[in-house]
Amino acid sequence: MYTCVSLIADAVAALPVDVVRTVGKVREPVPGPAWLSQPNPFDTAFDFWHKVMTSLLTDGNAIIRVSSGGDAMVSPRTRLGLSQAVWRLG
Repeated sequence: MYTCVSLIADAVAALPVDVVRTVGKVREPVPGPAWLSQPNPFDTAFDFWHKVMTSLLTDGNAIIRVSSGGDAMVSPRTRLGLSQAVWRLG
């Protein structure tokens, strides 16, 4: 099972991410947010998305703590296990 999960997570984590905007009928590339290339100080983008996919495939869910920086840009910081999650309503 681990080999199958790893194979799928490898494939998804390695996919390129392009950010585009549509102006009229023309799609033009725009710079993506910084967290797409460096989600946190500890993981590369590949490693981070691999962990997220592994969690999705094994647990059926992935929980990511999201913090906003001083420039109000939202960025994922840490993948949390389901046992570490704190649920807040409202």
